[in-house]
Amino acid sequence: MRSDLLNIVDSVMRIFKNTHFVGHLKRHIDTAFPLFVPLIVDLAVTHWFVVFRTKFVALATMIRDLDPEKFEAAQDPTNPSLVSSAAREQKRRRLDVQWETLDAKLKSADPSYERPAVPYRSDALLGDYNELYRHISQGSFSSHLMS
Repeated sequence: MRSDLLNIVDSVMRIFKNTHFVGHLKRHIDTAFPLFVPLIVDLAVTHWFVVFRTKFVALATMIRDLDPEKFEAAQDPTNPSLVSSAAREQKRRRLDVQWETLDAKLKSADPSYERPAVPYRSDALLGDYNELYRHISQGSFSSHLMS
């Protein structure tokens, strides 16, 4: 495991111990908890790397200690913010199916039809449509800046 990744995780842990950050977190707890408590709890249980999993367990414990009731509520599957997230995902799937159906109809009507290259779809990486990202991922970012 690369040490820079461990440094990042340690930095995140230090942020959550910072009293200024914790003050902001407490002030916006109703918004923040539903956003990241389910993710942190999931990673504390399922992360493949034991060191990270232990860090997520510690982070979940720190967050739970801020407000145990809201921590539990943020994991409730009937929580409106989690339900709306699931509803958005279902809607996205329905729209994807509609587009696939439309593409199939167009292809049957015109065999030369090719689906347009749209960056925001489930089977495409956004980076494939971003020249700067392509340079960064290929390690040629600095040469791109110099040209």
